[in-house]
Amino acid sequence: MTTKVVLLGLKTSIIEDAMEKVQDPAFEFVPCTKLAELKTALEKGDIAHVVMGSGLDIDSRLEAVRTVFETSNSTYVHMKKQDDGPQGYAPFIKMVLAGAKQKQTGIGTASMNVV
Repeated sequence: MTTKVVLLGLKTSIIEDAMEKVQDPAFEFVPCTKLAELKTALEKGDIAHVVMGSGLDIDSRLEAVRTVFETSNSTYVHMKKQDDGPQGYAPFIKMVLAGAKQKQTGIGTASMNVV
């Protein structure tokens, strides 16, 4: 069974690039660039994580967090810092997913390939 992860960001191209770089059969990525898409994904259920890129403005970030918390009691929210720009999105996702895998298995360090 795969774990569903929403990748929420400002630009489709950045999300698609990150999806190419961070591949793991244990996770299914749901790309979103609009809050309405996020809400739809959450309403369909089974979203374990929402990973936000740094390009979103503060109001969008706050609204995304509100949307997740109003829609789900079990979804984690992860926000990337702004310092490292779009090139830091894939490494941030990798870090989040490594932690998620470690929590799921309860053992050791998870490994994923970032291309």
